[in-house]
Amino acid sequence: MIVSGSGYWRYIPTRQGIRFLTGYDYIPRWPTGDRIFRPLMGWATAWSFDRLRIWLEHDIPPERARRLAIADAAARATVLAVAVKARNPLLALVAFIPKSDLVPSAHRCLRKRPR
Repeated sequence: MIVSGSGYWRYIPTRQGIRFLTGYDYIPRWPTGDRIFRPLMGWATAWSFDRLRIWLEHDIPPERARRLAIADAAARATVLAVAVKARNPLLALVAFIPKSDLVPSAHRCLRKRPR
């Protein structure tokens, strides 16, 4: 799927904890599939490195962080399904409460170098 590519990653200590910065660029074998693959690759990289951040900051191994993420996603989907069935939009908002710092999230990782 990838002909050639290169990337970088860096952990940046901050007052709030460790921030991860990643970037990856490549030449795709099939440019038509790149519109789906490139964002998916970026998301997966950021998510996996957030699992490593949780390991560094909270001593929770990546395997356990993955299980926490699956449980969190299942709980949110259940709440959303119940809210839709009950036609209760206020209950649906519960599914969008920000995740705990112990649950991996790709949005915590920067994908562009800070200026």
